[in-house]
Amino acid sequence: MGAEYSSRPTLPEGGVCLAIEHDSAGCGPCGRRQWSDGPRPAWLSMRDGDWAAFSSEVGQLVRSYAPEGWGHVFMLVGFLVGLFVFHPSLGIVRTLDFELSASIGLMMFCMIGGLFAMLAVSIGGRRYNERVDEKIDAVCRAAAARANGGAITFVRLWTAPCKPKGARTFRAVYVYPLVPPGGARSSQGV
Repeated sequence: MGAEYSSRPTLPEGGVCLAIEHDSAGCGPCGRRQWSDGPRPAWLSMRDGDWAAFSSEVGQLVRSYAPEGWGHVFMLVGFLVGLFVFHPSLGIVRTLDFELSASIGLMMFCMIGGLFAMLAVSIGGRRYNERVDEKIDAVCRAAAARANGGAITFVRLWTAPCKPKGARTFRAVYVYPLVPPGGARSSQGV
């Protein structure tokens, strides 16, 4: 159903896609995002030292991304602790002389606490990753200013928590020539 939503912006002719988080990644938000320190494209007029500094800085920022899928673990742990420790008929407290209302209260506290912990971890991780995205975007803009004859653009798609069914998060750096090989000046922006 969401396959039509997961298509990413088209890479201009002659360009290179340096994927950070590919939309066909297997694990999704639990997986590590990756940056490959690839060589500078031959057509890009940029000093090797500038390219190495750009690549190193983006790589460091990519490694600083927080995993976004771990919030559910907190909810699961809260639910399981509440159920198997404090539930009046299933939990460990049934063997103890524990008051029914206290047992139910502690069980609900664990379950609701797990829910709030999941929300806090998920929202906090996404906000942190949005700030990392902004830093990568700034690094790409600065590198693009030093690149002669090429553009360096940070592309992200479906990074928010709400997305169409089947759509996958995509993050990449597009490096492409302003004048495609053997052609007129590119008017296509990303």
